[in-house]
Amino acid sequence: MITILQAKWRADVMRAVAAALLAVSLWLPLWAVTAHADDCAPVATFFGRLICAEDLEAMNEDMPEMTEDILQQMHESGLDPDDIATAQNLVNLEQIIWQIGLEERYSSEALQPAREDIETVRRFIRSQTARHYEENKQAVADINARLEDPSLTESERHDLKNLAARILLNIGLYDQKTSHRDSMPPEFADLLAEAERNMIEKMLTEWLSDKHLYEDFGGAVIMDETQIKPIGAYRDFVDWLRTEGALTIKNPAYHTLFTAITDADMHTGENRPLDHGAARDYFSSPLWQFKAPAQ
Repeated sequence: MITILQAKWRADVMRAVAAALLAVSLWLPLWAVTAHADDCAPVATFFGRLICAEDLEAMNEDMPEMTEDILQQMHESGLDPDDIATAQNLVNLEQIIWQIGLEERYSSEALQPAREDIETVRRFIRSQTARHYEENKQAVADINARLEDPSLTESERHDLKNLAARILLNIGLYDQKTSHRDSMPPEFADLLAEAERNMIEKMLTEWLSDKHLYEDFGGAVIMDETQIKPIGAYRDFVDWLRTEGALTIKNPAYHTLFTAITDADMHTGENRPLDHGAARDYFSSPLWQFKAPAQ
């Protein structure tokens, strides 16, 4: 869905892991759609379920409170807090309906990444990071050797030194992270490893849902940074949600649900159309997204 497209994905392997943090909030468990009392403020019905305003508000509990300073800044910027809250609740409604729809069509089990895939991706990311570290050290050595060339212009020498400084910064960050990890007590190291697994699980859950949608509906695909998104399948899936799920919007404030995904032209800008061969490769393995270069 377009809210997901706008939220994440990666320019390199480590950005992929960081971006997965943004995906965590997108997979709301179904039990969060509560059993409602008679005073429910209805927002939508979907697959026989009633979704209330309280469900959407509950998803905002971890968001920072609107302090007086924030409200004042919003007022000075011409922003209406009520409009922002409604926009956030619209995103929340999309996320609830998207997940329920996926689980109605494919089942929760089909959308759950295999434990061995999670571990494979985790090991691969760590090995890639270590390989990039060694490549960076070699690159600095090569630059230093190049700087010995007396024929270099001052401009060339300046550029090479700046490049070496940027690479050394990455090397230093890797050394610092490795030192912290190695000095951790075992229980903290275990917690870190589990946090890595949780992030990768969220990442692979989204990849797996996209894989099911693409294999089910086909349609146009695009490259969004280094992630392939089956936008044609998204649109067909939204049609299925409306027909098979009997999606009915009860509150006029949410009548624009999914219009972005059905109306937006996502073939513009940095999103590049791809052929189906690239999509089949991408969805052939959960590791492909980390191995394949941006096209």
